[in-house]
Amino acid sequence: MEITGRVASNATVKTVNGSDKQVVNFSVAINHSFRSKGTTEVTRKVLFVECDYWFNTGIAPFLTKGTIVKVYGYPELHAYISNKTGFPVAVLRLHTQDIQLISGANKEADEQAETPEANAEQATETVATGNGGNENADDLPF
Repeated sequence: MEITGRVASNATVKTVNGSDKQVVNFSVAINHSFRSKGTTEVTRKVLFVECDYWFNTGIAPFLTKGTIVKVYGYPELHAYISNKTGFPVAVLRLHTQDIQLISGANKEADEQAETPEANAEQATETVATGNGGNENADDLPF
């Protein structure tokens, strides 16, 4: 499965108990917006995908909040009953095999958007323009 979106928070590196293995954990926000038939109101939804990457912890410093990434891997769905609320919870996890950095974090967006939802909305606006938010996209050498 291939997912493209923004990193929702800085990646963390954890060591597995009783082992020297390390894993990079991060979350990717995927934006979806649509109009219902017969209305002009745009509905926006954000899906957060938890990712784990076991191959190289050196990528962690580059997986910062706001960075646009394309990740490939095997998806799994974890469902459980929350201890805090008692309600069912589902988490989509991607066992990542490959990571491609599309663009770096937008520092201005990080200062303005403190919540993952606001950050994900910024991702929609940047990705929707098709030029990474660059107004001078006509200056491309090709």
